[in-house]
Formats: sequence, structure tokens, C-alpha cells
Amino acid sequence: MNRIKEQQLTLISERSETYEGQIVSAISRILLDDKNIVAKTIIDYAELTDGKGNKWKPRRIASYMKTLGFKGTKVIRTQEMTEKVYDYDNALMLSLIKKYLIKDEYDHFIEMCKVKSNSLHQTTHSAFFRYCVT
Repeated sequence: MNRIKEQQLTLISERSETYEGQIVSAISRILLDDKNIVAKTIIDYAELTDGKGNKWKPRRIASYMKTLGFKGTKVIRTQEMTEKVYDYDNALMLSLIKKYLIKDEYDHFIEMCKVKSNSLHQTTHSAFFRYCVT
């Protein structure tokens, strides 16, 4: 493997360990589980805690989401509750996943996108899965 490729892999590995990397990894799993991208779910999936071991509050994640390029939330009302869901652009999301997931995680994610894009069952994120494999 050449030196540039090794440096890129090292950089991705270092990025994946940051809060932003943990958040993107959590979001990729949330997408595959076909759940809405909401602050509480991201915190739960990423297991984000402060120095004392307390879970992050949803408002703390907002600045990280903005840094990652998310514009904000939209309110979704269901029969049971109201959620503030992070809306995303397909190109931005795939770019973040490429930038922050280590190779094995990324390869698994793309494989799952292929499976989900071929599924007859329409999901919340079907358009994104099709975008990933084209």
C-alpha cells in the first residue's frame, strides 16, 4: 500500500474516534435500523457521556450536527409523539459516512444499503439507500 493511502486510512481512523465520528457512526446505524435521526437516538446509539458518565442532553449535540453540515431539525408528528428530526441531504450524508467510518464499517454500510435498496419494502430512508449504490 502506498504512503498516501496509509495516511488517508490513519486520518479516517483518527476521525472516527472524535465526537463527530461517533455521531456519524451512530447515524449510519440509525439509518440502517430505519429510525428517525433525532438527538436522543444519536446519543443512545453513540453512548455519548460527559466526564462524569452522564448521558449528553439533546441540545448539546446540536453544535456538532451543525459542524457536520446539518441545517437543523423539522418537527414530525406521529400518533404517539412529536419528534425533532434532523433532515439530511443524500450527498452530504454519504460524504460524512465516507469521511468518518473506518473501512470495515463503511464496507458493511454500503453492503447493507445494497440489500435495503433491493428490498420491496419501502422505508423512511429508501431513497438514500438507492443513492448510496448508484
